[in-house]
Amino acid sequence: MPDTKITTLPELITVDSADIVPIVDDPTGTPITKKITIANLTALKANATHTHAISDTTGLQTAIDGKAASSHTHNASDVNAGTVATARLGSGTANSSTYLRGDQTWATPAGGSGQLVVAVHADAGVSLTLTNQANAEQFLGNANRNITKVDLTNYTQVRLITRVVTASASANSPRVYAEYNTTGSLTVGTYSDIGTSAVSCSLSTTGIIDSGWVDLVSGAKADVFVIVIQNGGDAAADPALGGVYLHFR
Repeated sequence: MPDTKITTLPELITVDSADIVPIVDDPTGTPITKKITIANLTALKANATHTHAISDTTGLQTAIDGKAASSHTHNASDVNAGTVATARLGSGTANSSTYLRGDQTWATPAGGSGQLVVAVHADAGVSLTLTNQANAEQFLGNANRNITKVDLTNYTQVRLITRVVTASASANSPRVYAEYNTTGSLTVGTYSDIGTSAVSCSLSTTGIIDSGWVDLVSGAKADVFVIVIQNGGDAAADPALGGVYLHFR
């Protein structure tokens, strides 16, 4: 083949692995023009998609060793800056009037020393006799003199403690229970349950009767009027009571 410039050679669009190209061997020493197939030429480079061992990248293993696993934990002592969000500390609403209890619940503290006791009847010398107690709602002792006002804004629970000195023989589930009202009405029917369930003490047996703690209804968590109601008599039995107390916490 006569000498021909490369630029004047016909152009090859599709290359086959068996095609050959000229190559100058040892160009800086003793240059000799040789040939090489496309297959052998491309074998000298990596595929477009390939992998490397970590050791192929200088310093990569050392850098990885200094990192934490993608899933890991920390000791509390590792947190040495910033502020932990209140939602991460416990459930409930965190604000200026709540505190974090030991069970990780934000709660409203009870007022005063933590528990409020309201005496409804506390005459140590004379029992309160419910003469001919009726089978209908009546104020305790059938009188409204024991209505009192209590600010229950910061309280959440209530219980009724009643010392039954003389039990009632009524078959109508004789009992006393706590109710509340927001107006101080003198009409017994305007009062409602102070708890989410009845805060009630049976008068069927003697002893110190405890209603147990009951959650306050939302409407009672305010400055309200409270009273103890009697019910379930048979108009014949005369139960007698010593101390009658409402506890709030």
